[in-house]
Amino acid sequence: STVACVVSHPDGNLYILTRPNGTIIRFNPSSRASAIVYTFGNQSQGLTPVHMTLANNGKIYGTTSAGGANSYGVIFEFDPLTGVYTKKFDASFSATGAQLGRLFDGPDGKLYGTMQTGGASAAGTVYSFDIITGNFTLIASFNGTNGSNPKG
Repeated sequence: STVACVVSHPDGNLYILTRPNGTIIRFNPSSRASAIVYTFGNQSQGLTPVHMTLANNGKIYGTTSAGGANSYGVIFEFDPLTGVYTKKFDASFSATGAQLGRLFDGPDGKLYGTMQTGGASAAGTVYSFDIITGNFTLIASFNGTNGSNPKG
């Protein structure tokens, strides 16, 4: 496994995402103690994790490029305080895009990201995800003329 990303949390721990199969590891830099706190391996909950980011609510959100109800990836939430992983959204090829990429915490409290494929022209999409309401909003679909297959 390789390290996909590291999230520094206010609880003093680092949360490390590994791929390709995927785990979330909690690492305490002071004590050097580490523990696997989540293992990806359930099709319906998402497979092949891509990225994680710390949101302003103290929870970690991330994406997978596969798995979920439609096999096109999911947006997930991981709560470091409780250790609970929750699938928040299932991608669907033409309606939302597929193969979720990196997530970014926007100044408005929403998460923003891209999907590498799918959408109206199968060339990828840009979206926002509201962590409070759970609403997914498609912002743009790429069509080749305006770009295609975004990776981040």
